[in-house]
Amino acid sequence: IQIPIRGAQRSGIVYCYATRDSLDDEWHVDKLEFKSNNQPNRYLFYDRSLRRVPTPFEQEFLDYKKELEEKKAKESMTSSTTPAPV
Repeated sequence: IQIPIRGAQRSGIVYCYATRDSLDDEWHVDKLEFKSNNQPNRYLFYDRSLRRVPTPFEQEFLDYKKELEEKKAKESMTSSTTPAPV
């Protein structure tokens, strides 16, 4: 999305890059850039990948993986302390 902006000394465009996991999910801003009208290059001022805050979908997946690992660890502890049948 391109957002034209104007300040006291400059004007330009903010470029916003965003994604969402599905049509029902909220948008997540991935990157923001500013390009002044009198400059050829864009200035990156926000990059979510550097901050690396997971999206709700990613967090749900991470929580699920952690839960599986904890369950597997409990099962391996239980099986190692249970004597083998004779």
